[in-house]
Amino acid sequence: MKYLKMFGLAVGAVAVLMAVVEAGTASATVLCKNNKSTTTCSENYPAGTEIKSSLSTGTKAILKTEFKTVECSKSTVSGKSQNGGDATESIKGPVEALTLEECNCEAKVLKKGTLEVHWISGGNSGTVTENGAEVTVNCSTIFGTVHCIYVTEKTDLGTLSGGSPSKLSTKATIPRLTTNGLCSATASWEATYEVTSPKPLYVAEVNDVTFKPDPLEFTEVKVGKVLKIINTSGETIKNLGVGIDKEEFEMAEVCNNVTLTKGQSCEESIQCLKKGATGHFAVASFEPIIVLDSVLLEC
Repeated sequence: MKYLKMFGLAVGAVAVLMAVVEAGTASATVLCKNNKSTTTCSENYPAGTEIKSSLSTGTKAILKTEFKTVECSKSTVSGKSQNGGDATESIKGPVEALTLEECNCEAKVLKKGTLEVHWISGGNSGTVTENGAEVTVNCSTIFGTVHCIYVTEKTDLGTLSGGSPSKLSTKATIPRLTTNGLCSATASWEATYEVTSPKPLYVAEVNDVTFKPDPLEFTEVKVGKVLKIINTSGETIKNLGVGIDKEEFEMAEVCNNVTLTKGQSCEESIQCLKKGATGHFAVASFEPIIVLDSVLLEC
């Protein structure tokens, strides 16, 4: 039972934390400090991480419409992640700054909206979607000044490519709100942003292990029950460390140092030794590095 405590000291600094609340396959997105492999993150950026970006050197932000092509030589996008990503959700957060400067039309940001990053299978990049941003442009044309407002509606902006620096390449179709009749029904938005902070930045999948049953409840003491540990991630998980954080439970430890490929499982027997005890059964692994604390034990 002390195995987990010793193991936990070794992996306690690892920032890849997740909670699986029900049996079944689940995977989501984390932003990583490393690209150890295309699907493994051993150190992720936590909630509250500020992400700053600006147009790549020598490029412009371009909004193409039927009546005018709006070009801006300066643009920035920044915000803080509101979560760290886990097995049930992707990275989300409000845009705190969105600027458009040195444009050939008057361009103003009315609403900044929110962003979400979804990991792209097989690599260290992610799809970026935006919702609720509104941009207004006033352009001089042969028909006079044309005023248009374009708004993102869960719009697929483009790809956030992992690297040092990471880059956001946008190529999106954005619908308009009802304004001038000369405004296009949609506009094409193209730009390439370089992430200036944090560096490096990679997008990865959360590895997943599930348990059955979950939670594990005992009706009386000294009665053994079996917990099945299932590797539902896309990778082989090596050198499992398993344990319970309370001395009131006894574990057979048959799953320690076990290797599980995708879909494989290991059965661990647990016995409750003290009535009224509660604790957590946890699993950890060094390859890939994961730390899980998912199953509530009650006796």
